[in-house]
Amino acid sequence: MFRATPRWQQSFEQSLKSLDRFRDNLSGLRSSRLHVPFWKLAAHRVPTLWSLYRGLLRSSPNEQVKWRIGALFRRHQHITSPKKAKEKLERFNRWLVRFRQAQAGDEHLQAVLRRYGAMIAERRDKEKFKDMLRAEAKWQQRLRNRPILKGSYFRPSNSNPPLPRMTPQPIQISMMITKRRASRWRRITQSRDINKNFAYIKDEALFEERLASADPTAKFPRLFGGKKVTKWREPIEEQLRILDQIFKRDEERARKPFPPALIAQVQEARKERLRNLARERGRERRGEVIKATKIRRGLGYPPPVRQRWSPKKRREMFIVRRSISRVGYVGSLKRKMGWKIGPSEDAYSGERLARVLKLEKQLAEEQRRRLEDEERMLEGEMVPQNASTDEDK
Repeated sequence: MFRATPRWQQSFEQSLKSLDRFRDNLSGLRSSRLHVPFWKLAAHRVPTLWSLYRGLLRSSPNEQVKWRIGALFRRHQHITSPKKAKEKLERFNRWLVRFRQAQAGDEHLQAVLRRYGAMIAERRDKEKFKDMLRAEAKWQQRLRNRPILKGSYFRPSNSNPPLPRMTPQPIQISMMITKRRASRWRRITQSRDINKNFAYIKDEALFEERLASADPTAKFPRLFGGKKVTKWREPIEEQLRILDQIFKRDEERARKPFPPALIAQVQEARKERLRNLARERGRERRGEVIKATKIRRGLGYPPPVRQRWSPKKRREMFIVRRSISRVGYVGSLKRKMGWKIGPSEDAYSGERLARVLKLEKQLAEEQRRRLEDEERMLEGEMVPQNASTDEDK
């Protein structure tokens, strides 16, 4: 029996149809999102580079303005915002119109561009000087962080040949070792997979041979055994042979000896290190505060040991630990604690000691006489030679 469609269902279907019509009408007005950045589209690149930028360079009144145009385009070439890019393009288009009007004979714009060129020339000189300062600062930073030989060896391995130890280690050496280690691990995994698949194919070929020997009258196509063995065996063996050669080269690299030139270079670096340390100690003794001085000032002792010391002992131990001096109070403390240092500056022996004692005795006698003279002058018993009396007046 025919059943009528309910009214609610009819109204629902009509609503769906009206929504479909409304969506079809708006489909042409919907904005579509590009899957490619606008700076990669030819519709943006061709007008910007060949019409705008090329036109600005050709219409520039002098070399200073041309240099400024190139600098501005290089500064703004990394803009990824469509809104900001549109603002810059509109600005440069206005410039292009002004440049062409000046070329056409507009005297006012020509005067403005001449003043603009003079201003750019002055600014260009300043920028050149700033570039020189930045280049010098960059070079000084590079010299400050340049690799220095430490005087030790970088043992050869599968990833690196014999090398000298350097600080800081060049990034090229670090990346070479990292990439070789990753490549070696990838080749090891590849070799294991190939050998595993090779074993599976051998088992399949053996299975086919046993099937053929079990029933000689049976005929079936062989995929791995029989005459097809060489077809799949040769490429796999060739790939394994290439991997084996690479592994042998890695082993040869690990067994490579240190060349004599490298050994001589490392030995010279050790001598230079000792000379450099001696120069640093000399600078510290002269009172200069260097990096080693700041590190030494922060040195301490283990807390359990410090707890057993008295305040005086703790103060003396920190003075001895953090100072490089060998004379005066610090030198006496170090000698008292058993440090093996030379005699102090006031320690003499033999004839030099006798001469020093004689000079000290003469100095003491001279000081005694001066004190007696000063006392007599104060008591009025002695008149200075340069003093005037009443009779002289």
